[in-house]
Amino acid sequence: MKNFKPTLICCLAFMFAAVQLFAQDVPRDLSNLVDIRANSLDSEMSRKGYEHIKTDKSTAGIYSYWWNNRRNKCAIARISDGRVKSIVATLPADCNKSYNSNSNYGYNSNHRDDNQDQAYNRGYDDAKRDRSNRSKIYSSEVQISAYNRGYEDGAGGEANENENYGNKEKFEDLDGWISPSAYAVLQTRGFTEVKDYNKDGKQHKLWWNNDTRQCVKTSSQDNKITKIASSSKCRR
Repeated sequence: MKNFKPTLICCLAFMFAAVQLFAQDVPRDLSNLVDIRANSLDSEMSRKGYEHIKTDKSTAGIYSYWWNNRRNKCAIARISDGRVKSIVATLPADCNKSYNSNSNYGYNSNHRDDNQDQAYNRGYDDAKRDRSNRSKIYSSEVQISAYNRGYEDGAGGEANENENYGNKEKFEDLDGWISPSAYAVLQTRGFTEVKDYNKDGKQHKLWWNNDTRQCVKTSSQDNKITKIASSSKCRR
């Protein structure tokens, strides 16, 4: 019994850390909708200012896409067994919207509300002002990636823009991402989907970048990228 209390505290601490890790991309205004009945989702999302965009089905469940025009935010709700299992923030492009559909190209006073363009601009501005890299201010992988790209471009300056032409685009950083977000980022990096097929319970896509002559294959399961690697199967 003497070791029971310390062990219990450690377990609770671990559980809390895990919850914080997996909840970091859950929109704060939607966090209370996780585990509600699926038939209540439409009314709750509408009440919070979201409009339904589309619905996709997969072996992991039903994915419902929602757009908040006032906040310029897209959210995906995963439904399984009649309940909302998760809700995550994703790119505006996943809701068929542009990054600046309801905002300017600057950035918000509250960095948590930055979309991809705004995170990029914040990184670019920080580099130009010789500030240290502050990508850790973001919890979203999409924002971090955009900020770092802006910071790299700002630090490199105009002299490097032509030198970088033809360089290979990175893609390895998208491993483990929510698949719709990873696909949207690949498109912003110049990749075009050329093939889509299912095999061994996973969805596979081939992506081609005509500028860099790169072929990339993504594999996803349960709406998450499980593998992303170079491929020779694009046949270009």
